[in-house]
Amino acid sequence: MMNFSSSLCRNRVNHFVATVGKGLLIALLSIVSLNLQAQDKQVTGKVSDGSGLGMPGVSIAIKGSTRGTNSDANGNYSINVSTNAVLVFSFVGYTSRDIAVGNQSVLNVTLAEDAKSLSEVVVVGYGTQQKRDITGSVSALKTSDFNPGVVASADQLMQGRASGVQITQNNGAPGAATSVRIRGGTSITAGNDPLYVIDGVPLDNSATNPPSNSRASGIDGGIPSNGNSNPLNFLNPSDIASIDILKDASATAIYGARAANGVVLITTKRGTKGQGRVSYDAYYGTTSLRKRVDILDAAEWKAVSSKNGGVAGGSANVDLQDEVFRVGNIQNHSLGFSGGSDNTNYYVSLGYANQDGIIKTSNQNRLSARVNLQQRAINNRLVIDFGLTGSREKQRQVAAGESGDFRGGILAGLYKWNPTNPLVNPDGSFNQLSPSVPNPLALIDLINDNLKVDRVLSNISAEFEIVKGLKAKAFGSLNTTSGIRDSYFSQQLLNYAPYGGVATIGRTNFTSSQIDYTLSYNKEVARGQNLGVLAGFSYQKFVNQSADAFTRGFLNDVLGANKLQSASDFTVPSLSDKTQREIQSFFGRVNYDINGKYLLTATVRRDGASVFGANNKYGIFPSASLGWRISDEDFMKSQTVFSNLKLRLGYGEVGNANIQPYRALTTVTADPSKSALIAGTYKLGVGLTRASNPDLKWESTSSLNIGLDYGILNNRFQGSIEFFNKNTNNLLYEIQIPQPAPFPFQLSNVGSMRNTGVEFDLNASLVSTPKFSWKAQLNFTALKNEITKIQDGAGFLVSARGVGAGASNAPVQVLVVGQPFGTFLMNPIVGYGPEVGGAQSPKYGTKDAIALITTGESINFGTGLPTRYGGLNNSFTFGDFDASLFLQYSGGNKILNNSFYEYTRLDNITKNAYGAAKPLYNDPETRFNADFLENGSFVRVGNLTLGYKIPASVFGGSKIVNNARIYVTGQNLHVFTKYKGFDPGVSSQLGVDGAGAVGVDYLAYPLPRNLLIGVNIGF
Repeated sequence: MMNFSSSLCRNRVNHFVATVGKGLLIALLSIVSLNLQAQDKQVTGKVSDGSGLGMPGVSIAIKGSTRGTNSDANGNYSINVSTNAVLVFSFVGYTSRDIAVGNQSVLNVTLAEDAKSLSEVVVVGYGTQQKRDITGSVSALKTSDFNPGVVASADQLMQGRASGVQITQNNGAPGAATSVRIRGGTSITAGNDPLYVIDGVPLDNSATNPPSNSRASGIDGGIPSNGNSNPLNFLNPSDIASIDILKDASATAIYGARAANGVVLITTKRGTKGQGRVSYDAYYGTTSLRKRVDILDAAEWKAVSSKNGGVAGGSANVDLQDEVFRVGNIQNHSLGFSGGSDNTNYYVSLGYANQDGIIKTSNQNRLSARVNLQQRAINNRLVIDFGLTGSREKQRQVAAGESGDFRGGILAGLYKWNPTNPLVNPDGSFNQLSPSVPNPLALIDLINDNLKVDRVLSNISAEFEIVKGLKAKAFGSLNTTSGIRDSYFSQQLLNYAPYGGVATIGRTNFTSSQIDYTLSYNKEVARGQNLGVLAGFSYQKFVNQSADAFTRGFLNDVLGANKLQSASDFTVPSLSDKTQREIQSFFGRVNYDINGKYLLTATVRRDGASVFGANNKYGIFPSASLGWRISDEDFMKSQTVFSNLKLRLGYGEVGNANIQPYRALTTVTADPSKSALIAGTYKLGVGLTRASNPDLKWESTSSLNIGLDYGILNNRFQGSIEFFNKNTNNLLYEIQIPQPAPFPFQLSNVGSMRNTGVEFDLNASLVSTPKFSWKAQLNFTALKNEITKIQDGAGFLVSARGVGAGASNAPVQVLVVGQPFGTFLMNPIVGYGPEVGGAQSPKYGTKDAIALITTGESINFGTGLPTRYGGLNNSFTFGDFDASLFLQYSGGNKILNNSFYEYTRLDNITKNAYGAAKPLYNDPETRFNADFLENGSFVRVGNLTLGYKIPASVFGGSKIVNNARIYVTGQNLHVFTKYKGFDPGVSSQLGVDGAGAVGVDYLAYPLPRNLLIGVNIGF
């Protein structure tokens, strides 16, 4: 009883305490809440621009918190804040403002356009201009616009990021060159890549091409090449601050005879005044084959073989793609130091990159360093700039494809090898059945092909302000490149066993020196009227030396190319060469504006080039462009839609001088057939190879451009629309001289070409809140190319020939008036025969393709040149996280799948035991036809990145680490396409007489998929 009473008492006491406690807690919370409510208040107001118009979508955030709101369509806002709060007002293109609330309940705010945005500097030829004053067609890219992830060279930074610029990485080998086309190609044979200018130094795109080992490819079997090296490989992409792309002739004419294909101005990073800063950027990842092609496995090969008479095979089941391809590693490290004082600024960097190729043993690595210094003196009137870049690039190349002989490459072996036969014999040696069917593993292991390129690019300038507005500048540069390529082809290879192994060593040394003098004057000549004048002189000299040695007949493979003297056969002579060319130029530019509203730019350049004929060494290249800022007119003040509207009109003429020296002169070469015994001495004869052409001159391109720059809703949506018309005359082409004649060839000006198109750019700030933002960048280009004239009397000119299956050297692309460059020439199919072995044989008409086109009956099968392309990038931030997704698009073109041409025919199985590709039909006539043309359109998931900004608290409040971010990136993740080959981004080198083939897939090294994790740290 006592225990029960005690328990009941305790329960009541506990209940009372709990009830009182809850009451006290509720009361305390109420007091705190009332106190907070007493301190919070509602603040309302309106956000306006400089003209008094309300600004919708302005972010109003409470500083130091995640709370905030946005202004409505009229610029009005309302937010609850404490009296000690600070509000942050921000909008894209405007200067942010921090305002303390205090006792104010109504807070009207005016945002001014960001002076930095308004005066954003764009690099143009021999100077800079404010972006708002540009009258030509220029795309300006900053570091925030660059492609993230694995970027081996500077041109890949801008891939898909600018309208009118198509960048195709048609070879996936590490260090391989990309194809860059600005508003379409303008040449047949003189090159279509733009002029690259790094910190004022124009580059020669051929300077880093590897020394050739082509004489080894003369041996039966061929030595396929990975193609030319990228001319920008030496430059660490992390050192680049901006890329400005000059697209129309009114913008590029200041570069005259080298600007027909556009100009890409690359500016490297500089130091700024302030405490020294250190940055470290690194990533590590894997590279792998994105797509496997559909080829026969052993069971399928046996099934097809049995339907076609049966072909002897083994019992193996070889997966050729697993044997050839691998998962490789990628890594990149960049360390930068920058800072400065009132008079001195510096930037120093070190970089290391290493990338495995997806074909076994292929690799590239680069070690680079850069120093940029700037010194000011005499009250800032004298400015001295110095830049120095050094790099060493090494490549381990493989015989992947791109050879004049299908028998020579790894990818040829992949397609042709019978999967029932093992690649490796029981004793460990390579199984080599026939010289015409290469063992791909043997080619990977038994060919040692190494390239090393050292490059130093230096420049120095001194600019002195003589009087206010008048400046004189002297600029000099020296660019040196040395390349070494050592190749050894083992005597264990079936094709090289008869020669006892083959070794080649090639050396190249390239030097370019430049000196520029400019005088500039800028002055407000009247109220609101500004005048800028530039005059200058430029001289550049190029010297290229090369040599190579070839030996064969080695005792063993131990020494390889390291001891040529150990070979027994030196019958093939060594070769050497030296060429020199020069360009001398005078140029000028005038800029004039009235109140920044009416703009005029005019340029002229006179170039002299040593490579042209005696009658045409000099050319004059003028341009003029106008701009009208419509949005600054009084009649636009009352409207609220357009915050910027500028109309641009430009016309200019530029040239293309990209030909090798001495092409205008009569040339001779050693010819043993013309040798003779004179006075008892054997005299080596010479033969004439090319006729002189004193009238040889520049390819000249005239360009008309109409552009409209727009900004909508306070520049929330901004971009441009452009229309262009480019006409190129005097196209260079090496014509064959009718025989008999003393000369077989002559380089001549034979035709004309036109490119017309429209470009669209859009940059949109779709969402902008304190917690979340979404920005999108879209660009699109529609392009039409047309040949308007060719050589007199010629109905067509062959620009590309196919390879393989008895149809080697058959024309596959031609130049025809009224059709685009890269027009395919196929044999029309008039029907199919009966099914044989699960496939049908095509039937052709009585006339082949050449006969049809000669009589004007040929059918247009399409072009390898894309007619539309573009890119879409979406970037997001949410708290400390960020993400981006980039899509690249290209379409309107066809692809000739020359790789499948030979290996998809059933007769190969019955004749030659080839069994690598899915059979289509039995084609005994071996003609190229439209069945091998495929749709080349694609959408590529180019880049997907997810990043996280590491909070400062992670570093324990350390003042050493200023910022840190980690990220993961996937590149080339997927391609939406109907093309059956490895990748639709192809452009073979199978051109004729220097003409480029477009849209021809000929054993191209596949593009890899990259997955990586990276970090950015600032100290």
